Amino acid sequence: MSKCKVCNCDLGPVPMCFGSGSPATLMVAPEELSVRVEENSDQCIVDGEHFFVRGHIELPVAGADEPFIWSVWVSLSEQSFDHMSEHWESEGRENCEAYFGWLMTNLPCYPETMHTENQCSISACWASPTSFSGAI
Repeated sequence: MSKCKVCNCDLGPVPMCFGSGSPATLMVAPEELSVRVEENSDQCIVDGEHFFVRGHIELPVAGADEPFIWSVWVSLSEQSFDHMSEHWESEGRENCEAYFGWLMTNLPCYPETMHTENQCSISACWASPTSFSGAI
């Protein structure tokens, strides 16, 4: 729990996860989203040729039980996206090799992060969908 530095009232738990909206909103006019975009909470395809996956960059926090999480989007090649999708609900998916991708989320408080090279590793089934390294 955090406390207000002025009145010392309880502010509730400190948020430990922040994220951004779909990368499709950067590429497609709002009135065209339903025609040009296929997406769910973790995957997005724009115009059948741009492929994105959502995942987490986890940062350890001293003295905290849980990490701080940036929920981000990464652009993958069609081949990597298809391979990841084929293993999306498979037991042992965390054993797949990492996928090369480009970070498509600009993180506040850091130098420019958009288009940063990344290696995406799939987490165990039913856990947070993907973890990313190399972004920050």
